Order: sequence, then structure tokens, then C-alpha cells
Amino acid sequence: MKKILLVGCGNMGGAMLESWLMAKLIHPDSIIVDPHLDKSSYELSLYSSQDDIPKDFVPDIVIFAIKPQMMAQICPLYKKYNALFISMAAGISTTQILHDIGHDKALIRIMPNTPAMVSAAMSVAYCHNTVTDSHKQDCKILLDACGHSLFIDNEDFMHIVTAISGSGPAYVFYMIESMIDAAINIGLKSDIARKLVIQTILGSATLAQQSDLQMARLRENVTSPNGTTAAALDKLMHDNIFSTIIKDTINAAYHRSMEIEEQS
Repeated sequence: MKKILLVGCGNMGGAMLESWLMAKLIHPDSIIVDPHLDKSSYELSLYSSQDDIPKDFVPDIVIFAIKPQMMAQICPLYKKYNALFISMAAGISTTQILHDIGHDKALIRIMPNTPAMVSAAMSVAYCHNTVTDSHKQDCKILLDACGHSLFIDNEDFMHIVTAISGSGPAYVFYMIESMIDAAINIGLKSDIARKLVIQTILGSATLAQQSDLQMARLRENVTSPNGTTAAALDKLMHDNIFSTIIKDTINAAYHRSMEIEEQS
């Protein structure tokens, strides 16, 4: 078990922490720093600021789970630690972080997503060249406890990852929300609509994951000529409206990630 210093414990940090505690991956002497967290939330030491951390505390891993806008202010406060640093701040490059914590520090940049709350996250990681194989393995163990992990060699791809898997759950939740609303509008009760829509999304994703067929073929297999699905797809696929919206959505997140890096 590793001693972790978790800086920030909001929705994302808290979700991952829950998985780590459940898997018994972190040392009970691990520490959380978060001025807004209820002290009864976790059976770990909690401090409102870095100044309150015991002087003799030596973490194995320091994890930044704070908003990108806070990184430049917060990171330098932890440069004294000789540990593996992990950042989940969108749009903040390893170059920027190392400038604040020291260029010799081992640093891994990650992009998880909120399904970590149910141990179903898709997390992507980029290792700076200061990272050892042992560091990478420690990070992978933490990420895999939250779902699935993937390591990439080009940090520039993190902008794309952020737009796809980092922000992606919001797109899916909005689609679920819209499908539920549509079902209710044409007569279903809300509880029935919710169950039908969520299981349909879950089942379709599971089939896509387990099938060797292309997505287009899976779609065609549902679509009978002149049937109900064909009528629906005529709306979705007319003038590539739906495809264009999805591409524009992902491009907006991608460009915003790059803007955050440029502005920080």
C-alpha cells in the first residue's frame, strides 16, 4: 500500500478515492487536503491546507485533483516532496507542472472520467520521461482499480482524450436525458422510461464492446427496410445532422483543452 497525498477531493478525486479505499490500495496514513471537504467523509486524515500537513509526513504519491485554474497556485506548495506526482488537471501540460514542482520530479498526467464512481472509468495516462517503470506500474494499479486504463506516448493526444473520454460521459448523459424526456412526452411513465433508456444504452455499449463487427454493421443489423429504426435514422442521419453535431461537440472540447493550456 502506498501513502497518498490527495490534493483536492471533489467529484473526480472523490470517486477515484472511493475505488482505492475499496480495493485497499492506499495506506491508512494517507492524507487529503481539501478546504471544502466534510471531515466525516473518509477515514483518512484531512487538512484544509498544505500548511497543516505534519512535517514528518512522507508521501509515496502526490495526486493533484484540482481545477486547472488552481494548478499554478497550488503545485509549488508541494514541490518539497520527493514522490511520484500525478495530475488529472485538464489542459495543464507536464512542462507547466514541472516548472512549478521541479523538473526532476516524476510526473504522470492522467485523464480519468466520472464512471470511476462505479469502477467503470476509462482513464488515459501520459508519463513524462522522469517516470520509471515502477512509477508507471503504481499509477496503473490505481487507475485499473477505477476501471480501465490506457497509456499514450504523445502528450498532445491528451487534448483529444479529454474531448472524448474525459468529457464524454456528459454527452452520453445528455443523450440519456433527451431519450427519457422523449419517451415521457409520448406517454411513458418516468421510471419506465429511465429503465428502458439506460438499459438500452448499457446493452448497446456492451454489444459494441464484445462484437467484432464495425459500428456501421451493428447499426444496420438493427435497421429493417422501411421499419421503425429506419424512420428514426432518417431523422438522425439526414444531411449528417447528428454526426456533425457530435463532431462539433468533440471539437469544442478539444479546442477548449488547448486554450486552457495556452492560457495557463
